[in-house]
Amino acid sequence: MKNERIIAAYDSIPMDPELSQRLWNELEKETETQARRVRPRRRLRALLLTAAVLALMSATAYAVSSIHQQRQSELREELKIEENQVTGYVEAELPAEATEAVSREPRAVLLSVLPDFDDFLRVYVDVSPVEPEEVTDGYLMDQDEGSDWDLYGISYLSGLDEEHWQEAFIHTRDDSYTEDELVSVNDPETGVSYRYPHSEARKDKYREQGYDPETKTLTLECSLNRDDVPAGETARLHIISVEYRAKIDAEGIEINNDAQPLRDFGYVEVPLPQKRLRTVRFTEPRSFTVDGEFGPVEGKLVGAELSATGLTWLYEIEGVYGSEDLLAVTDEMERDAVLELQDGSRKPVSLSVRSELGPNFRNICGFAGTLDIDAVIGITAGGVHYDFE
Repeated sequence: MKNERIIAAYDSIPMDPELSQRLWNELEKETETQARRVRPRRRLRALLLTAAVLALMSATAYAVSSIHQQRQSELREELKIEENQVTGYVEAELPAEATEAVSREPRAVLLSVLPDFDDFLRVYVDVSPVEPEEVTDGYLMDQDEGSDWDLYGISYLSGLDEEHWQEAFIHTRDDSYTEDELVSVNDPETGVSYRYPHSEARKDKYREQGYDPETKTLTLECSLNRDDVPAGETARLHIISVEYRAKIDAEGIEINNDAQPLRDFGYVEVPLPQKRLRTVRFTEPRSFTVDGEFGPVEGKLVGAELSATGLTWLYEIEGVYGSEDLLAVTDEMERDAVLELQDGSRKPVSLSVRSELGPNFRNICGFAGTLDIDAVIGITAGGVHYDFE
């Protein structure tokens, strides 16, 4: 084999730059001493085979690192960070080159942090190793009539300490499902029927969008409340998985819960970035009166506070009221809220997920993805349109 063919074959092998330079130097040395070599073809063949083996090892070593980079890139594009001029989004510095394609020891790798609605943060984390059968949630319906359990599965949890855990969700790019993938579930307390994706459909989406089988890496979306973080610049978030089982009684309430630890992925250090807010006061506030627990309550919807990931309705309240007094009327005023953007598009806003009581009552909402807050020109809610100055 001629040197040119050897070099051409060498160049076709994928490897990292440091390894490539090291092997290239060896090849140059071999070429310089060609006149003194014994059995040169065998020597060059051995060198080429060594390069191929080392390149394969390098490729597998870089597999884990590259999946983290890929996930970061996908998140940046999916969340439209640059397009919507999102401030406060922080991408973590990824760990140095991995030494194994699949981590033998459980570990968590921080990808990025996004300021969410109110004082919450969305924390994106890769965990590994996760076996394919573990790519699921803790809400699978047990199809075995003889089973002692109605629900089973794997739940992923995140927490700042050993006593307070929140569910960490497997990250997917979208939550859409076809009609064939949905089932109806009745709420025994309200009688309301909900459409919910069945277990296999959820598992398929998790594996398609949130899991890399080659590196056994699963991407999670965790929620962190800034108010729960001890004084300091970072939060230390613990990630674990548990095997979860529960029995459901006749009223639809989970009983006999059982959770057994499965994997401890360790900790990630989470920065606490700030977000940019845009506050708008409505030129024509909407007034209302309700009969509260302690007498009449008068109030006005006076404005809204926008961030890239949520909206907070701003009220002014007069009178003493209980926590439930205002919810019915404010839900009606915020019903079917849609933000209107400069380009003519519209973005729906969910009903409030949290309220802050007091004379300056606040209802806090979130929405999917992110938003360019400078592009909002108005909002329609409860059949009323409000212009944004």
